[in-house]
Amino acid sequence: MKERVRGRWSTALAVVAVTMLALFLRWDFVVTAQVNNPFRGDALQYYSYAWNMLNHHVFSMAKPGSDIILPDSFRQPGYPLLMAVWMWITDDTDRLYAGVVLTQVVLGALTAGMTVMVGRLWMPIGWSACAGFLAAVWPHNVAISAYLLSEPLYGFFLMLAMLLYGAMLRRSNLVLAVAAGSAFGFAFLVNPMLLPLCIVLASLASWQKDAPKKLLATFILAVLAFPAAWGLRNAATPPTSAGTSTDRALLNLEQGSWPAYHSAWRMANGSEPDSARDLSAESRDVRMNAGRTTMALMGHEEQLMNRSPREGLSAMATRFADLPWVYAKWYLVEKPMLLWSWGIRIGQGDVYINPTRNSPLETMPLRVLTAICHGLNPVGGIAAFLSAFLLIVVKHQQIVVISGLIQSSLAMARAVAWLFMLVTLAHTVLQSEPRYAIPYRPFEFLLAVTLIAALVRVCLWRRSSRLPGVGGPHGYS
Repeated sequence: MKERVRGRWSTALAVVAVTMLALFLRWDFVVTAQVNNPFRGDALQYYSYAWNMLNHHVFSMAKPGSDIILPDSFRQPGYPLLMAVWMWITDDTDRLYAGVVLTQVVLGALTAGMTVMVGRLWMPIGWSACAGFLAAVWPHNVAISAYLLSEPLYGFFLMLAMLLYGAMLRRSNLVLAVAAGSAFGFAFLVNPMLLPLCIVLASLASWQKDAPKKLLATFILAVLAFPAAWGLRNAATPPTSAGTSTDRALLNLEQGSWPAYHSAWRMANGSEPDSARDLSAESRDVRMNAGRTTMALMGHEEQLMNRSPREGLSAMATRFADLPWVYAKWYLVEKPMLLWSWGIRIGQGDVYINPTRNSPLETMPLRVLTAICHGLNPVGGIAAFLSAFLLIVVKHQQIVVISGLIQSSLAMARAVAWLFMLVTLAHTVLQSEPRYAIPYRPFEFLLAVTLIAALVRVCLWRRSSRLPGVGGPHGYS
């Protein structure tokens, strides 16, 4: 009893410590760094949606002040709704920006704290706190708080959903099933990619008998309530030039099929590596023109895809047939690695999306921390893939013997492994960019730490097994 109380206190202290550390780092970033024109690109579209929701009661991407406001479903309503709340509170653009990013600071800090709680479902407090620490300090997850993008909101609801899902599996409680399904549903309203994952998780849990069928049915019904409501709204919305979520998926599919897309975009926008900044103005213009020419070629196929998906897919297939080995390498090796790599491609680069000055991540001592994280990035990615593979493929009892995991917690560990693999697969098929991995980074850290914990335990077991009277590894809490 005393050990259980002590364990709860240790978990609570770790959660509070990680949350406060994450809060401080994100708050320091958003009040110190200067983001040049945060209302650009995707953020400008979110702003337009929020403006039209508040002023015209229409979910539309039409620019504010347009004569015709037609509803569309190109993007999900979750993030524009957050922005609309702050737009309702204040009509000052600077205060709107401050309100949204400070909200994201809190959401990011809570996400890091919940990472400890999710890891605690199958790991000791020390290892789960380590994963939470990485989620708190990882530069991508810190910097994203300053941009008007959906990743912090999506990451929060996804982590909350997985935490409630783990509690549902452990307690077999219908109320928790509804809560977990609702959290996944809210996350779907921010990013529609999550819906297939929910169905896969429930199907696997049913197949492996991790939870009663009634519980899983309740969970799925709670999840589907949100996509169903959004789908009914979209069904009643006539098609517009802005497009639908399907059009957006096809656009991502087409753009993601070009290995040179990111480099061409950066060349066309003058976002070159440091070495290219020493080029003469004439040489820089030549590179920009070359990038624009390549982007125009890609744009022609995008228009074809938009006009006729069948013709667009046929053009993609023709390209693949001309260079089969190039595209095989692109999809099987390069795109999965690209998703979990370091530098942002569509943006300023490094961990920054919009042009950003005075970043505290570039001053001491956070500069050292950023360099350490940069060095650990490939190691963490490889460890996460290996951990996910072992959790999915290796038999349950073998995992228990290898790592000492508690049998009842394996379902949640496997769920995180499936999340990691399915997300990687989805972005391999569609668009792969390190920015898109930011909401999933905490799960990468959980998996990587799980493998390290297992290796450490195996080493300790092999060392202790040489001593007389000492058996194999046992479960831990």
